[in-house]
Amino acid sequence: FVDDVNLHKKFHAQFLKGFTFAFDEKDRNVREVAPRDLLKWSKYRFYEISEFRRQNHRLLKRIEFFMNFVHVQLGSEPLSLDELTRMEGRYSAILVTDSVTTKIIGFVLFESCRRVFKSLLGCDASAIELEPVEIENQLAQNESLIGVSRIWTDPKHRNRGLASTMLDLKCSE
Repeated sequence: FVDDVNLHKKFHAQFLKGFTFAFDEKDRNVREVAPRDLLKWSKYRFYEISEFRRQNHRLLKRIEFFMNFVHVQLGSEPLSLDELTRMEGRYSAILVTDSVTTKIIGFVLFESCRRVFKSLLGCDASAIELEPVEIENQLAQNESLIGVSRIWTDPKHRNRGLASTMLDLKCSE
């Protein structure tokens, strides 16, 4: 059917041409942030999503569609909208777009952690102890560690320091 063919083309074009992200002033938990080296990153726009709220249904739908693509690219376990919104404040993100086309070229999903796994420096992944180390006693009452859940950059924009810059933005808060 013609409608099916058009829908199929539109779906694949989205994956091949990229995903756009338009900043909406109504999204109160989304704000534009600036990296340290503004001159180097002048062609890009950086956005911080402070948390994923159920009230921002339109934003969540856009992020969900994009994250499905990221999960395939990374070979990671999908994360549903329910998981992102179940504990408000647990997940946050940094998103980078091209300033002209508004296509998403970088994305980091952060997760607040109260438990971590111990790893020995200089060892491979098999040296990670599978028993979590409780850190709750070592943290202040409202404090938690931030872990990187997903990190992705568009293949055309890799090896430029974009991922490091996204991480630096979160660390400089």
